[in-house]
Amino acid sequence: MLGTLDVLNDVVPPALFTDRNLLSLVICRMVNLSLEHGISDASCFAYVFLGMIAGPHFENYAGGFQFGQLGYELTEKRELHRYQARTYMAFGNFVMPWTRHVRTGRELVRRAFDIANKAGDLTFAAYSCNNLNTNLLAAGDALAGTQREADGASSLRRRRGSASSSRSSPRSSN
Repeated sequence: MLGTLDVLNDVVPPALFTDRNLLSLVICRMVNLSLEHGISDASCFAYVFLGMIAGPHFENYAGGFQFGQLGYELTEKRELHRYQARTYMAFGNFVMPWTRHVRTGRELVRRAFDIANKAGDLTFAAYSCNNLNTNLLAAGDALAGTQREADGASSLRRRRGSASSSRSSPRSSN
């Protein structure tokens, strides 16, 4: 079951950008497996995403927030940290603003970036940077501060890119 949840979890990012119905199917299957077989690390992310479906698709933003909060709290209280960055980013940027001020989730998005970056999850580190910048703009923060955040993310991306290309470069092994 854990392997199935991990595979389904890996399907979420591409489904998010390509097929909303596939995304909903994958998330509902993940939640169903979690209910049938017990909670795992991937369950936390699934509950947050179920909240993201419940809010806009069924206009049940309060219920969506409760599912999102469940995923977040499972990560915290049960120490299910494997998909912690994904869970924090989705809850902080997509679910919390439905019932709280947009700034409320900002710290979770920052934590998501730090966790993803340390874990080498470059996809969710990049998503977190993008979502943080969107959050700053949506909250009406000063453009100079938003620009500094964006520049810092670009700088990190360049450093990471040059480090990974130098490791994989045939010349670096000489």
